[in-house]
Amino acid sequence: MGLEKWPTYGRLDVVGANSINNVVSILLNTVTITSVALGAPPAVSTLNQNFPNPFNPRTTVAFTLARGGPVQLFVFDVSGRLITRLVDGTLTAGPHEVVWSGLTHEGQTVASGVYYYRLQAPGFVRSRKMVLLK
Repeated sequence: MGLEKWPTYGRLDVVGANSINNVVSILLNTVTITSVALGAPPAVSTLNQNFPNPFNPRTTVAFTLARGGPVQLFVFDVSGRLITRLVDGTLTAGPHEVVWSGLTHEGQTVASGVYYYRLQAPGFVRSRKMVLLK
């Protein structure tokens, strides 16, 4: 499935920005992305295990980018179908967190089961498994 054919849903709103401690929070539909710049960028990118896991009704995915650039964080079901885009845009180097509330891109609640999330960033691609239990 080509991602270029993915429809655009919702509106991207900047919720808050503070130039004193460089904290930016963005709301995209029901997904909150939080970035905090803390000094020098990390040496390597990482994708942490979501917490909590198993989860109900929401979980947090944390990751660190060694360098800024285009980033995609997508959720797939066990058959490989794209469920939702948690991040699809440009992010800065440093730590980031995304909260997923178990909804599809259309706002439908997903069923209990195993899901995979995949992070693609400059020079970095990783996937992890998460479990939604209702």
